Amino acid sequence: ISSTAAKAAAAAPPPHVWQLVLCTPMAWLVTLRALNGLVLFASFDVLPLWTIASLDAGGLALSERELGIMLSASAVAFFAYSNVYMGKLVERAGIRPSVVYCSLLSALVLQSMPFSRLLVPSAGPTGAGVVALCAALHALFQCMGVTVAVGCISGTNNEFAAYPSLKGRLNGVVSTIEAIGKLSGPLLVAPLLAALITAEPLVSPAREAPRLPANG
Repeated sequence: ISSTAAKAAAAAPPPHVWQLVLCTPMAWLVTLRALNGLVLFASFDVLPLWTIASLDAGGLALSERELGIMLSASAVAFFAYSNVYMGKLVERAGIRPSVVYCSLLSALVLQSMPFSRLLVPSAGPTGAGVVALCAALHALFQCMGVTVAVGCISGTNNEFAAYPSLKGRLNGVVSTIEAIGKLSGPLLVAPLLAALITAEPLVSPAREAPRLPANG
């Protein structure tokens, strides 16, 4: 009976591609890949624009030189992590824990970036400490984001292994969904940042009290 069932299962037609993509855990992996791509590609536009925006607009007022130093230092740290440490981290912790904890850490880093404005003086140059902090936060955010991306790709590839005849089509569908997420990031977030920077403040600045005419 078991051999007959095995032959029947082997002769059954493979499921449709979208049936596999929309079922769990594949649907969660695809969604996470798309959202992670959206956030990463949005950060490529938004974070540099935010750092060079004026203090009145909510930015850090970095100069072009300071922004270049920040991005260069972040790129060096990202290169070292992706080529030396990321593989060791994933091998030691596992794919799923790496994706979960790196996603949480990435969100915490992104939420903490606006608080770096507390270190910016109201007048004068920004200072090397602010640039170093922004470079560290930016590098950590990018490192965690690429770890999540690699972990999701590994997870989807593991799911594809059960359907070798559909592997090419599955990769095409999932990559297309991920590309839509990456495209949506700058398309949605950059105009939102521009609108928030140019918007009127919610609380109007205190006006100077009118002066009364002097008597006599």
